[in-house]
Amino acid sequence: PPPAGRVGLFAGPGAWGGAARGRRSGSAPLWAAAIRKEVIGLVAAGLWDEVPRSSVPENVRVNTGHFVFKVKTEHGKFLKAKARFVFDGHKSVYEVDYRETTSNMAAMKSVRTVCALAAPRDWKLCAFDISQAFTVSDIREDVWMELPSLPLGGLENGFYEGCGTPGGGAMVAKLKKYLYGQPAAARRWEETLNRFMFSIGAKRTIMDKSVWKWKHNGDTALFAIHVDDIV
Repeated sequence: PPPAGRVGLFAGPGAWGGAARGRRSGSAPLWAAAIRKEVIGLVAAGLWDEVPRSSVPENVRVNTGHFVFKVKTEHGKFLKAKARFVFDGHKSVYEVDYRETTSNMAAMKSVRTVCALAAPRDWKLCAFDISQAFTVSDIREDVWMELPSLPLGGLENGFYEGCGTPGGGAMVAKLKKYLYGQPAAARRWEETLNRFMFSIGAKRTIMDKSVWKWKHNGDTALFAIHVDDIV
């Protein structure tokens, strides 16, 4: 990890070129490790099947994706380098690639209300996020995408087994689950989470559809859900 007090040297680049240039500050291995962790996680989750490019129907677009990078800090000190592979959703066409995109999220006044209810009652208050939440939902559309390549710090390209070849290779990914960046991903994640909440017996509050009340074994829990962050 970078030395304390030198977080600025590791400011997260927006594209791989910036991460590769991090070699001058010694940060390239951090970004390489972040990419490996991200793609191995996607492969382990079964995000896609590798299929021959020739199997893609004629006149159907093979989509692309890219890595985005971010440095996470805590109290001004480096915590970790994070890479995320995102779908290039800005190229998607309404009523061709997707239809419904609207998803609900708890209003900030609802989050404040939950906190206000918890404080005087001495309830335990927790906040957590769901890792790679959008990738949980099964995809409903037929979507093909170039397999992500794994350039490592400007050195010779390296590719992990199961991750295919660089763009233009004989194989492409047919998505089985949603990726961040797809227009419908947030809505499908909300639907998946709602089904789970209903399955455990939780009930939505009247004032906010994204605030849930759950009674279990004599205890009561409130959940205020803001996309993949839950209080």
